[in-house]
Amino acid sequence: MMANQYAKVKYSIYNSRSIQAESDDEHSEKSFTTKFVSRSARFGGDVKVPLGSVPKLKSFDESGAPIKPFVKLHQEARDGNFENMKLFLDNLSPEACRLKVNELDDNKRAPLHYAARYNHVTVTELLLKKGADVNIIGEDGLTPLHFAARYGYSKGSKCLNIESPTNSCKTVICMLIEEGASVNVQDNYGMTPLHYAAMRGNIIATSQLLQCNKINTEVSDKQEMTPLHCAANYNSPEVVELLLNANADPEANDENLSTPLHLAANTGNKEIVLLLLEAVEKHNERKLKEYIEEKNISGNTALHLAVTKGHLEVVKLLLSKVDVRGHSHLARWKHVKRKILV
Repeated sequence: MMANQYAKVKYSIYNSRSIQAESDDEHSEKSFTTKFVSRSARFGGDVKVPLGSVPKLKSFDESGAPIKPFVKLHQEARDGNFENMKLFLDNLSPEACRLKVNELDDNKRAPLHYAARYNHVTVTELLLKKGADVNIIGEDGLTPLHFAARYGYSKGSKCLNIESPTNSCKTVICMLIEEGASVNVQDNYGMTPLHYAAMRGNIIATSQLLQCNKINTEVSDKQEMTPLHCAANYNSPEVVELLLNANADPEANDENLSTPLHLAANTGNKEIVLLLLEAVEKHNERKLKEYIEEKNISGNTALHLAVTKGHLEVVKLLLSKVDVRGHSHLARWKHVKRKILV
């Protein structure tokens, strides 16, 4: 299986899971009964919690706002119910609290996984203060930072100015890193948080991860794809630019000997193709022609792939950057041009 195809399968699996979780959010209120709580969705697990087994909490917080009935720590973390969680955890001994916040549910997820996935800053901070393991490993070898990098920010987040070094907006990613989260940790697929940020086109998460001195942009997953491969394959020019500015290698090969240029040419993203060409040309102009004519395991160059897929603008760009001596490329180019114009 081709590397980019495998990556798409992985992405599809994870994306379908998130869709299931999101759809479950819309009906979460309906899943509660007066005697027990039952959840069977992806991010809640099939959990039954007798109401008598949890401490009774006051009905209103200090501001007078009603507090929802306490359900389960994992569900509260997912929903961002800070007041409920704090009241519950404050009633536990330090040791009991530490065990509780690091407990994995039926989906092998800790409360911190959910807080990070749904970008609940105050809940994340609370869990960390209560002894949550910042590098706790869940299903598929995923850590909270993997989740934060993949999803990054909830809708309507105001912390969007990634260019400002004085941006004081506290984010889950920054908080996890400050508490010692491993930025280069790999899951069962060999993917780091940076892989997920690149795959999702998460500009802010990518920027924050790259600010960490320990970040390694060249970690390869099990298909030998780097984060730059992911960004090129999933059409994220902003992330590609960030990675290139952080000296990510545009000439890296995956298991199919494909460079990020092969993947970008195959998807037809002219902006990414140009960024990659300029990066190589900037560091070594003489290697540009060699870079464009490099073949993958199937014997295809980036130009071959662009021509085959009919990406007219990418073909024109590649031809403008290299002196094509053979006639096969030009012949196919004319054929594609006629086909597209027709």
